[in-house]
Amino acid sequence: MMVVLVHWTIEAGRESEFIRDWRKKFRIKNKSLLTGEVLCAAPVEGEHMEACWPDLESAPSKHSCYVTVGAWASKEAFLAQVGSYMEERDYEAAPRRRTFLQANSVRQGYNGRELALYSGGVQWVELPNGADVNASKG
Repeated sequence: MMVVLVHWTIEAGRESEFIRDWRKKFRIKNKSLLTGEVLCAAPVEGEHMEACWPDLESAPSKHSCYVTVGAWASKEAFLAQVGSYMEERDYEAAPRRRTFLQANSVRQGYNGRELALYSGGVQWVELPNGADVNASKG
């Protein structure tokens, strides 16, 4: 599984336009290689400064920061599905940044199902009696 982080810097006052585009325009046409994505924002103005992007301190009131966290089967799968949306948008205050991280372990709360890491990516597995699907993997 490849974890993809996309850091967005959006001009102040244009956040709703960006969020609308993220939800409606930036559609993933083939979701078979996508485990999931979430768009995140700092819950309190200014908290994004703790996210280790010190260059943003120069103008914190002129933009808002968001991070997309996605779990994909591979970097290639992400690029194939998202590549057509990579051009910069006029509401971006700075070019977005991407980071690709190779997952080597998965941990989550118990909800009767768990993500199991396997060679082709991840999959949901039903867990009997709260068993840990990764416990036997050492």
